[in-house]
Amino acid sequence: MTIMRPLLVLVLCLPAVSEAQDPPALPIGATAAGTLGSGGSPARYRFEATGPGVLTIAAHGGEDLTLAVMDEDGQPVPEGTADRDLNGDTGAEVLSVILSAAGTYLVEVRSNGGSSASSFTVGASWVAMAAFARPPDPDGRPSQARAVTIGTPHADQLHPDSNDLWDWFVVRITQAGTLAVVTRMDDGGDGDLALEVYLGQKFTEPVAQSDQDLQGNMGNESVTVDVKTGDVLHIKVRSLNTRGGAVPYRLTVARVP
Repeated sequence: MTIMRPLLVLVLCLPAVSEAQDPPALPIGATAAGTLGSGGSPARYRFEATGPGVLTIAAHGGEDLTLAVMDEDGQPVPEGTADRDLNGDTGAEVLSVILSAAGTYLVEVRSNGGSSASSFTVGASWVAMAAFARPPDPDGRPSQARAVTIGTPHADQLHPDSNDLWDWFVVRITQAGTLAVVTRMDDGGDGDLALEVYLGQKFTEPVAQSDQDLQGNMGNESVTVDVKTGDVLHIKVRSLNTRGGAVPYRLTVARVP
């Protein structure tokens, strides 16, 4: 018995080491071979930006590919996806994005509908450029989301010209049910809003979204979502205009009887 116990401990510990590994670094100034997982799961890379600049990624493979660049929360950066099918080749993609601040970014090479493992080649370049710096946005990422209380309206604003293109909010669910998430903008307000809600920690696919312009007002949006006890609901209010001044609005989360 004394011989078997150390061997058992070793076997149980091995998976924890591999699961903790970070994505590999994105190859800068070079190319590297990569593999899409079975079931079409994407290949993910890490890029550390030391400041603002332009990141360009190129990939080529036998599958229909797409590219995406996200912040470290998994939120897509502005104009951060590509499905261009260059020269009619569905496996040929190039994406250039402006990164406005230092930080950790995630790059995904994705299969557009493929279901089997396949190989590809990826490479990237980076040009640091201080002129592309933008003011920081204190609630611009899911991890910086402001807590809102169910039943209590919250007044806020967006300001595209100041790099305030969206706001994140979070509601921690203590009672199962159905919630209505609503934005309202005063008549005559100069803005166009969209509303997205997310469950869990995946911020590329909202569970519900709205750009309905209710009552003819471009800031009036509404969605309903079913929630369970223990869920974490993230809400993104974003401006569809990339330029413009302050856009005040009100956000309300209410229970549906």
